[in-house]
Amino acid sequence: RREKQLGEVVKPAPPEKFMGDPAKIQKFFIDMRTHFEYYYPVTFAPDKVHDRVQFAGTRLGGPAATWFDPILEDFRKNTPDKRDEQTQTIFLAYENFEKQLQKTFGSTNEEREAENQLRMIKQKGALAKHTVNFIQLLTKVKWTEETKKDVYYQSVKPEVKDELYKIKREDRSFIDYTQDAIDIDNRQWERKQERKTEKNGSNQNFQNSPRQGGNRNTANQGRRRDDYVASSNDTRPGRMDLSSIICYN
Repeated sequence: RREKQLGEVVKPAPPEKFMGDPAKIQKFFIDMRTHFEYYYPVTFAPDKVHDRVQFAGTRLGGPAATWFDPILEDFRKNTPDKRDEQTQTIFLAYENFEKQLQKTFGSTNEEREAENQLRMIKQKGALAKHTVNFIQLLTKVKWTEETKKDVYYQSVKPEVKDELYKIKREDRSFIDYTQDAIDIDNRQWERKQERKTEKNGSNQNFQNSPRQGGNRNTANQGRRRDDYVASSNDTRPGRMDLSSIICYN
């Protein structure tokens, strides 16, 4: 019996529908990837291309849905040898769906828009989730390792910066640097939970709280709201394999 996926526990709202606005297409791509890889890494595993594309299709509206509906109908009604070439391409790989949607509705200034977003986004919840979004945007730009680390540093919370500043950035790859930051963020969160326990006068040892052991799949029992998965096929809380989603330009 497999452990529940994070999405089965926290039950996140589905990504906002993409209506064809070029300014919102990158956010749509990021939201869909987060839904697949962060919340439902088993249901929407990388090899389940048809499931990914069809679900993404349910999150299209307006002109975008008008574009995709005939493609979906072609896929469902016809055998592979009778499908349109575009249909075959889109359902061959999820990346092809993204490329075709980008080609149809995307902005010609994609890289510049991604750069602007990277310099504007700030950590609001768990740093692991923020980092996934940051890395997805990085696939659209051509930055050096040092630029990536510098902009990433500026995007994290002040208390994380206070500790991350002590690490020699030049000695770390970008991926290692983000892992360092995530470790810091997790330790700080754990310390906050310890302080709450101490303030309440409880004798419970925080290290034995549900987040460290016991039933990990029960919502709001000591687990971080945004706790992340260790890899695309491991739904337990743990150290994320960020290298599996990075794409260097």
